[in-house]
Amino acid sequence: MTLPISTELRPLRSALDILVVDDDEDNLRLLARPLRRSGHRVALARSSAEARRYTQAHPPSVVLSDLAMPLESGIELAAWAHENFPAVPVILMSADPDLSSAMTALSVGVVAFLRKPIDLRELGFAVRRAADEREMRLAARAYAHETETEARDWRHRHSLFEGALQHLGLLYQPLRRVRTGRTDAYEAILSVEGLGSEGARTLRALAAELDRQPDLELRVRELMAGHLAHRSDWHTLFIDVQTSQVLGGFLGSQMDPLLPHAERVVLDLGSDLHLPDTAQAREYIAKLRSAGFRLAVDDIGGAAPFPAGVFSLQPDFVRIVPSHLIGRAEFPSRRRYLRFLVDMAREGASEVIASGVDDAMDLDLSMDLGVDLTQGSAVGPPAELDSLPACAPLLVPSLLSRSAGKEQR
Repeated sequence: MTLPISTELRPLRSALDILVVDDDEDNLRLLARPLRRSGHRVALARSSAEARRYTQAHPPSVVLSDLAMPLESGIELAAWAHENFPAVPVILMSADPDLSSAMTALSVGVVAFLRKPIDLRELGFAVRRAADEREMRLAARAYAHETETEARDWRHRHSLFEGALQHLGLLYQPLRRVRTGRTDAYEAILSVEGLGSEGARTLRALAAELDRQPDLELRVRELMAGHLAHRSDWHTLFIDVQTSQVLGGFLGSQMDPLLPHAERVVLDLGSDLHLPDTAQAREYIAKLRSAGFRLAVDDIGGAAPFPAGVFSLQPDFVRIVPSHLIGRAEFPSRRRYLRFLVDMAREGASEVIASGVDDAMDLDLSMDLGVDLTQGSAVGPPAELDSLPACAPLLVPSLLSRSAGKEQR
């Protein structure tokens, strides 16, 4: 029997569950006493086999084990714990430690090697070191788990995105010319099978999160180009673009699938329009126009403040939303405001589109404002390509001749 030197252990800030393993009953008792006085919860095992059973049922915070025991040594127990319970640090004790045992112990994650008789101060230091090691191991495992979880989530999102790219579709909503009552243009609307009614919005958000917007926009443009090639009667197709796409350099480049169809495409600048008033921005706009693209500006009479410089772009189309007038206390003043915008568009040789025309009241307001084109569920819902009727023949003064007039001014 080897007695510990009689000194006190300094208590830790939090109690640990310590499993003491020794085939000597007296050593178990003598080691347990100071550990318990320090506030730790102590369990005792008289063999490695008993220690394994206890650990499997109640994983301890620290294992304090004798090195030399019958049937299975403390190093073998430490190796088993390191493989099966890697967050549980092991302290070994020996009356006659040797370098070979110490090196082997380090290789299986043993955090301290104490010489018998045990100095309680050294035991206290070893327990503290084991507690710190346990915290680090737990933190490392948590970080690894979190990292793997993030990696799985990232892989899942990329897989979802790739699947959505394969199930992209386009619906087309008609724009009707007020003067003739004929369908004069269509707007392309992204649809995504399996992502619900907000599929397009969800997919765009996912593309932004994964930094895959260029892949999404390329796929959409490839679909549009294929549909335009299929429908030679379409002379005006509106497509939504964001400011970043206008300034990105790809739109209108030789790699753009829509370039061969540019004269039939209207780039519909969304409500996020924030084109800087710089020479570079003007150069991009000029390049798009020279390629044949036309421009539309969205919702200039909406709830957002009037975007400065909209008419300086000389858009071919401007959109207003008459339904914004419905139910407003300032109805008369807003009606006058929208009429003012329509007049400004006329002065700039822009055609005016009334969007969101969903019922008879919207239609009446659109007619009263004197718009050129109407779009909305009251005009016609979005539909798939093959179910769409032909566009009306391009009449003079045609949209293209109006655009050409802008370039000459």
